[in-house]
Amino acid sequence: MMHLKEMTVTEAVRTAKEFSGKTKKEIADSLGISRGVITRYLKENDEYSPRMGMIPDLCHAFENDILLQWLEVRIRKNRERRKEKMLLHVAKMEKH
Repeated sequence: MMHLKEMTVTEAVRTAKEFSGKTKKEIADSLGISRGVITRYLKENDEYSPRMGMIPDLCHAFENDILLQWLEVRIRKNRERRKEKMLLHVAKMEKH
């Protein structure tokens, strides 16, 4: 299916939108925001992305949970990185 672990937020939003089959206008109307905001969320190389509080609303508008799945994978990935760093730090401390 999708490789959520490697996706940026923009790629995840684009995937969720494509999967939904909805137009930008339909999504914007559902969220009560301008179509321009949706366009920016979908635009590659634009640093503008939805705030975390917007993710559930976007899932509702897209009628899928792809963004929630992406967020879960990202949280897990960050936890793994922190755990790895901590273990490396402990290992260095034990050498001294």
